Amino acid sequence: MLPQDVASFLGYIHHCNVERNRRLRMQLEELVGAMNASGIVPTLTKGAALLVCEKAERPTSRIMRDLDITVADEERQIAERCLLQLGYAPIEALGWGRSKDVGAVDLHFPPGRYPQYWPSPSLAERHRREVEVGRGRACVLSATLQAQHWIVHDMLKDGHLWNLHIDLRNLFELYRLSTGDSAIDWSELRILLSDPLGRAMLTAQRLALASVFAIDLGEDATIPAWLKLHHTLRRNEYHPQLGYVVRSAGSVAWTMRTAQIQWRFRGPWRELPARFIRKGQKVLATGRSKEI
Repeated sequence: MLPQDVASFLGYIHHCNVERNRRLRMQLEELVGAMNASGIVPTLTKGAALLVCEKAERPTSRIMRDLDITVADEERQIAERCLLQLGYAPIEALGWGRSKDVGAVDLHFPPGRYPQYWPSPSLAERHRREVEVGRGRACVLSATLQAQHWIVHDMLKDGHLWNLHIDLRNLFELYRLSTGDSAIDWSELRILLSDPLGRAMLTAQRLALASVFAIDLGEDATIPAWLKLHHTLRRNEYHPQLGYVVRSAGSVAWTMRTAQIQWRFRGPWRELPARFIRKGQKVLATGRSKEI
């Protein structure tokens, strides 16, 4: 139903990205082989997992920036040596890269920025399977743990729980995981995300899934009124009249959240203004002492 010029343009973008993903797959095979030779069997997440889980005749068409690879904390230095030996160099805020490649490598090691949402070794072992990557071997997580990773990354790390944004690109991956051959175990996911913040993230994404893709995810417990309002705001992010208000409110909320993280503030929100004042006084006092 698309106009011919639009369909042709999107087809060109799709063709270019499939070729790019083919090159990313070759890059991943080389890196996994080098890590295997050093005694490491890495775990692939996000787009890297899609590259090896899709059928060879139907490679993933997801547009991705980098390859996300996770190794154990004690394997970090060995993995970095492998990258150096292959000609990679660290790129600030982007991971590791080479000029000849189409994407960077983002090397992760547990527990990461949010350790409370990183699976324990025993849980990861139960939810992990080995797959072939070229001549090498790597691990991918179950649909349930992949879903947890997507939700935490989307809602917490990227801040979409606060800035009232629905990222269709990431939501689509959740949809695929929820309808695949090895579907998400929502009961177990509710246990993994059982703290107040985790429940909020999970409920928000389940509401978005049901709204955008019209799939039945079963009945949840009573949804708090604030999450219903939150979902309504997210759905109206680009509303002709309400959109500006929603986006502005989301920007303010995310700015406050970012300040809370950067200032290492973990107390009640009502104490945040006093924290700002104390920090400001400290900065001023430091400046005066330098002048003296």
